[in-house]
Amino acid sequence: MKRLLLLLLIWAVVPAALLTQPAQAQMSPPRVIAHGAALNGANGMAFDPQGHLYIGSLMGRQIVVMDPDSGMVLDRLGAERGVEGADDITLGPDGKLYYTALLTGEIGRWDGAHSTVATGLFGCNPITFAPNGRLYVARDFFGTKGLYEVDPTGKQKPRAVLPDIEFFNAFNFGPDGWLYGPLFNKGQVVRVNVDDGQVRLVSEGFKTPASVRWHAGQMYVADQGTGTIYIVDRVSGTKTAYVTIELGLDNIAFHPQGRMFVSNANTGAIYEVTGPGKYRVVSKGGMAGAAGVAVLARPDGGESVFVNGPWTLTEFDGKTGAQRSLYNESLFIQPVVSSLGISSDGRSILMATGSNSNALQVWDPFAQKMITTIDKLAIPAYAIRFQGDYIVSELGTNPGQVTRVNAQNPQQRTKLAALGIPLGLAGNDRDLYAVDWLDGTVKQIYANGKLLGSPKIVASGLKGPEGVALERDGTLLVVEAAASRLIRVNPQTGVVTAVAEGLDLPVPGFWPVFWPMLYVNNVAVGPSGAIYIAGDRSNVLYRIEPTATR
Repeated sequence: MKRLLLLLLIWAVVPAALLTQPAQAQMSPPRVIAHGAALNGANGMAFDPQGHLYIGSLMGRQIVVMDPDSGMVLDRLGAERGVEGADDITLGPDGKLYYTALLTGEIGRWDGAHSTVATGLFGCNPITFAPNGRLYVARDFFGTKGLYEVDPTGKQKPRAVLPDIEFFNAFNFGPDGWLYGPLFNKGQVVRVNVDDGQVRLVSEGFKTPASVRWHAGQMYVADQGTGTIYIVDRVSGTKTAYVTIELGLDNIAFHPQGRMFVSNANTGAIYEVTGPGKYRVVSKGGMAGAAGVAVLARPDGGESVFVNGPWTLTEFDGKTGAQRSLYNESLFIQPVVSSLGISSDGRSILMATGSNSNALQVWDPFAQKMITTIDKLAIPAYAIRFQGDYIVSELGTNPGQVTRVNAQNPQQRTKLAALGIPLGLAGNDRDLYAVDWLDGTVKQIYANGKLLGSPKIVASGLKGPEGVALERDGTLLVVEAAASRLIRVNPQTGVVTAVAEGLDLPVPGFWPVFWPMLYVNNVAVGPSGAIYIAGDRSNVLYRIEPTATR
């Protein structure tokens, strides 16, 4: 009788939601099914006298030291050692390494320890020394511009040489003492007299020239938009294709022995050019800066997992992890723009482009066709389909907000909720959820098909939540990025359980200077019931599959 009374008491006080939870699938440990590049994008490069190759990885937030013969990574100089977001690199006459940190505006120096040469140059990109030891940088992207002289000792403030020059990218001094560099968005190479500010056209007709380098009296230009290295005659401007590799070529560096090396900003690859039309892979490229995942069923019965990086969209077979395709973007000429976050609506990939174009792009990856582009959003970070419309997390409002965009009339937009930093979204046409990175919560915005008067907190105390997905049984999967784990949340009770620990993520953003994440580390559930998540630290794709029902 006592046992019966006890059971009746428990039944009376325990919430019904706990007693009526749907059966959930037990999950296998996460399994890496695909490996990407060793580098999260490769930008500027420089050699030291010993022949070690230093590579700036802006989106990897580090300088990578590599053996140019084997491709082995010898060291990684990251934020924990003071090096932050290196874009371009140059070796100074003092034997020290100097670099630009585009997203923090710092000119840094490395000689076994980090020091700061200058600050306040947000957008600083190319950097080089003149033969007389004077140091020059330029500012690109995010509306920045200008060519500056920087005091290598850090005692004097930077001096504007040409305050209005735009998209002046990786440059180098020629034998005539002029500074040669590409105008990235104009398809031109120009030369600048740094003493009087004269600018003269050298050559044009490139797609997106990214780098100019001189070696042994010869000028080489890397064209990112064609994947070609050209030899250019500085007098006539005639360009001759030297080698074509792939889209995304970013920079050129010469080994002390004269060997030419090329980086790819998009795929993270490093190549050695061994002769006209010839090259070898030093460090393979591919999935780089892996963060977002989206899954689509294929007509053959399989499922494709798409992973976005800074400038790529890579397709993998969900079962085997084999790479099926890689969409390699080139700025200004490609229809697909780099996205902060991606999702699937079952037919297409939804790409929230962040500040790159402030748009939502709906892309059919199988047909290689853009379905629609919705622009004039406020730094969209993530988007999903819900009740036939688009729901978008916008970071460019204060505070951030979740917005409903009418699919038939995209100019008709409704603010659904104000959140600190809204990122991942998940829904099933009745219930809609969003994560708020700023306060570590998951909030419900729609319940039973109706908009709530104010968002309801269904989970709190989370560490850097970014992505969220709704499982078939109504539970939520949440990427707790700052804890490097995937958790399951019961939205009725708020009970949190771990699904996978020790995931290789995230690469943090430049918070609070920029956003707290570089890209939205999200999670996706495929038609098979398998769970996919990407690890952006080492560029891996995980698969977690159901093994039983409990």
